[in-house]
Amino acid sequence: MLDNSQISAPNPGVSGEDTVVDKTLTAREFLITPTGDDVTMVAVSRGDMRSRYASPDNTLNLTVSHSIAKRIRRLYRLDFEKVSADPFTPALNIQVRASAFIVLDEPKRGFSREEMQGLLVRLVASVLGNGQAFVAGES
Repeated sequence: MLDNSQISAPNPGVSGEDTVVDKTLTAREFLITPTGDDVTMVAVSRGDMRSRYASPDNTLNLTVSHSIAKRIRRLYRLDFEKVSADPFTPALNIQVRASAFIVLDEPKRGFSREEMQGLLVRLVASVLGNGQAFVAGES
């Protein structure tokens, strides 16, 4: 389970109104600790309001994107890939993937940046506080 001491990342480059995203982002690195070892992820692609970061071995991929239509949607997604023994044929290894993501969905007007950040902080705190139960399937 990730906690605040295991994630180090700058805030997204959002400026001006909530509908404007800074397109002059400099190279950023993310430090993530999914399995106990620090992994630095660097930017590998950038598009219009979308960036992808990857670990050196490409087993961890982080996608940060924003879309603006009738509502504003912000996505923060972490994908984790590894090779694992096939449960039906233990002599074979298969590639498996897991992902976790957060989507902020907001109207174009009505919520301040601080209110949206507060909503996100409360959600993350709740997940971190109840992570084991959540992963175990409790609702």
